[in-house]
Amino acid sequence: MSAADRSRPTPLEFILAPELAALAIVDHAIDVALCALIAAQPPLGGDPPPYWVRDAHSRPIRLARTLCKRAAQFQRLLRAYHAAALAEARDHHDHDIPF
Repeated sequence: MSAADRSRPTPLEFILAPELAALAIVDHAIDVALCALIAAQPPLGGDPPPYWVRDAHSRPIRLARTLCKRAAQFQRLLRAYHAAALAEARDHHDHDIPF
């Protein structure tokens, strides 16, 4: 899932959890890196490799596949942190109501 498919943090969310701004940048950078990896290593795209790719199981391709898997895991972790940080901030904010 790309960053464009996920909702980005809102200004209110940045007020509640400012670290989400930096984490949103990291998430976007991961998306860009994954696109670059797929461009550099076409077999990662899932289609049959082009005629000029000699070894679809080379070390760079294997490492790129591992990077893609770990990036997806890290993005899931970022989303989990996003949700947890907002839940805690909102809960904390609700207790600060002076009336």
